[in-house]
Amino acid sequence: MEPKALEEFKGDRCWSEIPAEEYRIFLMDAPLRLDEVWKVALEDKAWSWRCAWLIARFVQDLRENIHPRRLELLAVVEEKASGHQRELLRIIAGLDLDKNELGPLYDRCLNIWTDVRASSGTRSLAMGQMIRVATELPEFNSELQAVSGAEFMESLSSGIRRSLEKKLETHFADSLL
Repeated sequence: MEPKALEEFKGDRCWSEIPAEEYRIFLMDAPLRLDEVWKVALEDKAWSWRCAWLIARFVQDLRENIHPRRLELLAVVEEKASGHQRELLRIIAGLDLDKNELGPLYDRCLNIWTDVRASSGTRSLAMGQMIRVATELPEFNSELQAVSGAEFMESLSSGIRRSLEKKLETHFADSLL
């Protein structure tokens, strides 16, 4: 079930009909609304992925409110369905994590990345976070190189595969400097 506040806000409108500024006001105008949307985003309800999508759209504006909750987010991202994971990874990408959180983020993203049945977009975001971790913690570079081989790349769409190959090439070239 959709969170009550979100259901009232949306009404009979299609999600794409609602202007971005209306979404922003909805989330930022009342902290209890954000709390309700956040709670559902981390659960396994029909509207959970949509709540995560909404937060991800405004993660930069909401950083102050959601930054203290980042451990909750890291704890659940791996157990969600692929599309839900994608939106949670978008939220994570907008947050600053400390060095103690980067290792667990890498591990969760590694599990998402190596699931070749997951969508290309979700796996791509997971690899992006793995690159982020390896940039800050170079000790992850050898493992990153090991899991960026053809057996993991071939199931990706061609555009995403090329994009990731370029990112990885740049990352490894930069890490040698």
